[in-house]
Amino acid sequence: MEDSASGGGNDGESFTTKSVLRDHAPHPYQSLNSEGEIMAVNEAWVAQLGYDAEAVRGDWFGTFLTEDSAATFEEIFPEFLDAGRVTDVEYDILGADGEVIPVSFDGRVEYDEQGDPVRTHCQFTDLRPMRERDEAIQRLSEYRRVLSAVDRALVRIDDVHEMLERVTEVVAGSDRFGCSFIALTGEDSLDFVCGAGSSLDAADVRAFHTEAYVSRVLEEGSLLLADVTSDPFDQHPDGGPAHAGLGVALEQGGTEYGVFTVHFPPGEDPTDAEIELLEGLGADLSVFLHNRHLEQDRQRKADHLETRERLFRRLHELTQAGLSAESEAELFDQVVEGMVDALGYPQVAILGFDQEAGALEVRGASDSFEAAYGELAFTPTDEAVWQVFRDEQSRIVEVEALDGDLRARLGPATKLVAVPIGDYGILLAKAMSDTIDDVDLEMMELCAAHCEAILGRIRREADLRAATAARAEQAERTEQLQRFMETMGRVQSALAQTETTEAMAAVVCEELVSTDLVEFAWIGRPQTTDTDLKRVAWAGPDRGYLDAIDLTADRTLGPAQRAADSRSVVRVANVSEHLHEGAWAKEALSADYRAVVALPVMDEHGVLYGVLSACSTQVEAFEESEGAALEDVADLLATYHRVHAVRATQTRGERLELEFEIRDPSYPLLAVARRLETHLRFETVVGVREDAVRVLVEVADPEAASPETAADVTVVRDADWFGSPSAGRLLLEFVPPCLVTEVSKHGAEMRSAVVDPEAATVVLSYPANNPVRPLFELLQSLYTAVDLEARRQTTALQSRSNRNVVDTLTDRQREIITAAYYGGYFDTPKAISGEDLAENFDISNSAVSKHLRAAQRSLLEHLLDSTSDNRGFNDQP
Repeated sequence: MEDSASGGGNDGESFTTKSVLRDHAPHPYQSLNSEGEIMAVNEAWVAQLGYDAEAVRGDWFGTFLTEDSAATFEEIFPEFLDAGRVTDVEYDILGADGEVIPVSFDGRVEYDEQGDPVRTHCQFTDLRPMRERDEAIQRLSEYRRVLSAVDRALVRIDDVHEMLERVTEVVAGSDRFGCSFIALTGEDSLDFVCGAGSSLDAADVRAFHTEAYVSRVLEEGSLLLADVTSDPFDQHPDGGPAHAGLGVALEQGGTEYGVFTVHFPPGEDPTDAEIELLEGLGADLSVFLHNRHLEQDRQRKADHLETRERLFRRLHELTQAGLSAESEAELFDQVVEGMVDALGYPQVAILGFDQEAGALEVRGASDSFEAAYGELAFTPTDEAVWQVFRDEQSRIVEVEALDGDLRARLGPATKLVAVPIGDYGILLAKAMSDTIDDVDLEMMELCAAHCEAILGRIRREADLRAATAARAEQAERTEQLQRFMETMGRVQSALAQTETTEAMAAVVCEELVSTDLVEFAWIGRPQTTDTDLKRVAWAGPDRGYLDAIDLTADRTLGPAQRAADSRSVVRVANVSEHLHEGAWAKEALSADYRAVVALPVMDEHGVLYGVLSACSTQVEAFEESEGAALEDVADLLATYHRVHAVRATQTRGERLELEFEIRDPSYPLLAVARRLETHLRFETVVGVREDAVRVLVEVADPEAASPETAADVTVVRDADWFGSPSAGRLLLEFVPPCLVTEVSKHGAEMRSAVVDPEAATVVLSYPANNPVRPLFELLQSLYTAVDLEARRQTTALQSRSNRNVVDTLTDRQREIITAAYYGGYFDTPKAISGEDLAENFDISNSAVSKHLRAAQRSLLEHLLDSTSDNRGFNDQP
């Protein structure tokens, strides 16, 4: 078919050669008939378009073109047949997969002998590589144009923000780029420049420049994002078509300045060459920013040096003035004035730490500060300010960080410059703008340092003056104390020579007022109640003080009554601070008494004999050593009260018999009586040692009692029959102290004691001229259920001569002969033998006989017969 179609002018061999060349030519080839139908295609055509050669034979070529190209083909194909050739005819041809391929055709027409067209011979070239080259050239040309425009901007514009805005406008103004952004970080703080053409507002831009995104770009140098509308770095919160983006780090000389971000039109991804050009643009921007940074730093340093020089001169003047300051207040005024004058901060204050209030309080302030805020105080809860004082580190304080009251007083959006002044406090100034100049802060810190140094000098001088005064005062006080202690020695000597408690009280008061410390002294004795005091002695000019106050009041108690009520020392260091306590303080001040001390006079059981009070015209007169010395005097008074009580028992005179009923189950003999379920009668004290007191009692029902049962009582250390059990005498050993020894310290003697399981009746003999109340208080301090049942007047038990005879015996002689007498050793027949006595005293029989013979010679006729009715009873508290 091809041979016949080719015309007779061609022989078979030549045509066959043409067919081979056509079929295996490197360019796509096709042959159409005069109707535009495909007659033949070569292998390159099939490979290019993907169709089957046999399947397309006979198809109209226009079916393989786009609609516009098919119309063009239909229009120019007849012209091609007439002209015989075409060159560079472009069509958009459709591949088998539907891809549109731009191609350029060159062709010639084969005619027959009559000149009619037989077929066409055409080959086409794929235009895509060429167009891509042209597109790349155009894009690179546009990139270079943009970079050239940016470079011109970098040369012509000095202001950083103006330059960056121009850069983003240039970049975003090209159809090769979408929106562009420059984010500055580092020293310049976070700042954003949004380029022209962006649909994002400033908030959107700030939102997508996350720390993760900025850090990633700075870390990698440049970051290509395949789609900036999706994670991980979504830069279009409102969505939109997917498009690529590139982030380029702005870094130079080891300093990171920020990130340059460029978006690309949808469907256009940057090539490596384009990325390299944008990275070069980023490098140019980095150099520009670095140069401007260096220039600004140079200018800043020059300005800084100039300002420092000016402020140093002013600071020197301020320091010179401060060095001459004689007080902290004067120094603070000079510092505040210097801050206002030199730095131009109108609102300045110095806050000092008040230990009592535990807060930073204003110590000096400018007029403007005082007018605006008055007195301010910052406590540890105001962390923003307190941290400056605690850490000694300067800080810019946002008022919003303070509590509600301070925030309201200082006003919104206020910034405070807080600079520490060592341990003293802080220097505080209200900032005049959002930023604080480094030079201003440095000058404030230097000023604070000078202030701290001068404060140290002022305080050292004050401490030196105070120490000098303190030494002088201490020397005077030492001399005064020495005289006072000498007086205390005279008090002790005088007390030893007094015969009565009234004389004793008078001696103490007179000796105390002889010192230059005590102006007035008096002693009160409790009456019906502890706070009902009767003055028994006084000395010194009382100026009507005691007459003006109520010593019987049970409300609004004075110092003496409080001491009696609490059984403790009451010190009033400064009477002026106690005016609210009642009339006593006003009367004391009226009498020019500035300090008062009241000391209870009592024994170790808390039995109150009275109250010793002293008044002084000196504030804090009775502190430390003086107060301790007065406490010793009060103890001496208590001791001599007991001495006088004991002396009264050794002299002939009127006495009282006091009968008490004790129902307290802790009373030891009452506990023994309950345990034995029988009556007991106290016989005598057999012996008193430091760790034990031995008591002889008579048991009403010996058969119902046993030593083992008595020893089961907790307070009984040991129990045993004294002599024959039938005699019914038990020897009980108690843990001291015991009632008989305690009452003897107050001048009382045990007359008798009878105990049943319900109660004990105790009779004490007591000097008639001694107050009964201390003795009664002693019993009440030992036991809870104690009642005074009877009070009887009697004569003395024995003369002093009798006592002197008793005192000639040794303790052992007295114990053994007393036990022998009350145990029935001298009865006929004997109720107890010498062997029994020896066994109970854990000594030999011969030793008992020796002690008895010696004691009998001195005491038997004079002592034992005269006290045959003694029924004293002993027991332990």
